[in-house]
Amino acid sequence: MQTTRFYVYGYSLDGIMLYIGKGTKERYKDHLWQCYDKETYWSRALRKMLDKGIKLDSFIIQGNLTNEEALFLEEELIKKYGKRLDKSGTLYNMADGGSGPVGWKMNEEQRERCRQRMLGNNRALGLIHTEETKAKIANSIRGIVRSAETNKKKSLALSWQVEEQIQKCKDYVKDTWWGPHITITYDGETKRQSANATHRLFTVKLEDIIIKRTITDFRQGSCPIAFAKLKDKYK
Repeated sequence: MQTTRFYVYGYSLDGIMLYIGKGTKERYKDHLWQCYDKETYWSRALRKMLDKGIKLDSFIIQGNLTNEEALFLEEELIKKYGKRLDKSGTLYNMADGGSGPVGWKMNEEQRERCRQRMLGNNRALGLIHTEETKAKIANSIRGIVRSAETNKKKSLALSWQVEEQIQKCKDYVKDTWWGPHITITYDGETKRQSANATHRLFTVKLEDIIIKRTITDFRQGSCPIAFAKLKDKYK
């Protein structure tokens, strides 16, 4: 029996779909980190937008799917929105979707089974666009359409995610003696964690002591040796 732990997710800007993918757990957020290590069509586009402080919407379109259903829906939605590479739509996807990690692809019988199971899925295959959205999609094929207001929304690279990440860091260490007394900022510095992952380096300050930590370090909640000499003062 297949598990239903998969989902199909999307990225959009001003209501225009930019990317469709399939994953599990936190996969739909991974692009925000991995775009700085990869050189795919989507990664380059996402990186440029993040560096300009442009906030994209990332969301799960349909969850609680089997692997087959997720592959099927991914392929159908890519077909629905079309790809920029062949000028058929707005997506930065390079592949047509529907393939597993080693190139496995559903046969017609499997596709038909998925199609029948997912009939009536108004949240995904049955999406209906307004005339305004249709116009945006048509215009976006010639390039991303941004309003004057959107173009003004510039700040530090990845700034739209930074506040959320900083809050997570604070939550991880709130029960430590030093947690309530530190300030956490981010100035764009990153640290390579592995061949496929790069994490933000946050600047942590307590009085005149400054250290650099990734969110993984905060998750472990250990007391930095650098702060030890101030422990008696704050406990």
